[in-house]
Amino acid sequence: MPTAIIDGIVTRYEMVGSGPPLLMYAPGGFNAVVEAWTTLGVYQKIKLLDHLPADFTCILFDRRECGQPGGRIRRRLCTPGSATIHCDLRDDARRPV
Repeated sequence: MPTAIIDGIVTRYEMVGSGPPLLMYAPGGFNAVVEAWTTLGVYQKIKLLDHLPADFTCILFDRRECGQPGGRIRRRLCTPGSATIHCDLRDDARRPV
């Protein structure tokens, strides 16, 4: 499966079908991978990928921190005239409020 580098993180994706592009965020929460479109619960039953590619170019991808892509989701903290600081969101979640 091909990969693209997005914001410095390798992201696995797949394109199927033809027609206008349809960006399909992988379902599955913390296990949101391309394969979930054919193996996860209701998506396995309704078989979207048997129908949508007839009319659309479906662009599927693994979400960050799921499947094969790596990298943690980070946020950027910027103030005018200061350096950019990257914070790991997991670190923020551990801090008391």
